[in-house]
Amino acid sequence: MDLGRMLAQRLGAPFEPVFYRGVGPLIEGARTGAWDIAFAAIDPARTDVMDFTPAYMEVDITYLVPVGSSVRTVGDADQAGVRIGVGINNAAGLFLSRTIKRAQLVNDADTGAMDLLRSGKADIYAGTRDNLLAIQEKLSSYRVLDQRFNAVEHAIALPRGQVLALPYVKAFVEEVKASGVVTEAIARHSIKGVQVARPASR
Repeated sequence: MDLGRMLAQRLGAPFEPVFYRGVGPLIEGARTGAWDIAFAAIDPARTDVMDFTPAYMEVDITYLVPVGSSVRTVGDADQAGVRIGVGINNAAGLFLSRTIKRAQLVNDADTGAMDLLRSGKADIYAGTRDNLLAIQEKLSSYRVLDQRFNAVEHAIALPRGQVLALPYVKAFVEEVKASGVVTEAIARHSIKGVQVARPASR
């Protein structure tokens, strides 16, 4: 929201948030022209619809596991018989869909993380560290692993083909990283498990 307001001010344009409950509808919004810019995780599966700037923020992705679980490192999770709850279409789900070899992925689309774990339909849950820490506050018998299995890069996205707008927004992202704007926003909103992305390579 902070970066969206700042970019709108630079352009002399109104700031009009468009909210989505999940990434699927956001992607569809790119196809229909429902938004001009979006904030989303960079993923190869989305590049047929959206163009991305360099990342402005990295978000740890890891596992929430029962306190007594044998899953003590991220490598322990990919074992036969382990059921991993995850949002199949979010960044964690897209990554695990490409990389998990032995464990079973369980889609949380109909239930949500807490119901999935409480019902015993999943043994552990994969997601961003900030979200997992929030869930852990409600499920005291679970803990978040210290390791991460991926770092999701969050960027500004534009509907594919905006060849004039993309360089401008790329430069904006590099500026707000270098000037400390992103760092200040992370601290101001007390966001856990994230860090400013490195400068884009020239």
